[in-house]
Amino acid sequence: MISAAEELLSKAGAQRFRTVLADPPWRFQNKTGKVAPEHKRLSRYQTMTLAAICELPVAE
Repeated sequence: MISAAEELLSKAGAQRFRTVLADPPWRFQNKTGKVAPEHKRLSRYQTMTLAAICELPVAE
């Protein structure tokens, strides 16, 4: 399985962009204090930690 950073680079190829609009699947806490995706009802999709989001090679 490839990382999110590798997938981003492979999809962008040699293209360069002046602006990047991103809405990564970040982890969140619901009103009851449960954190997605650890709680099974909140695991609708896989999320990323803040560290993983920060590691995305946006400048590359």
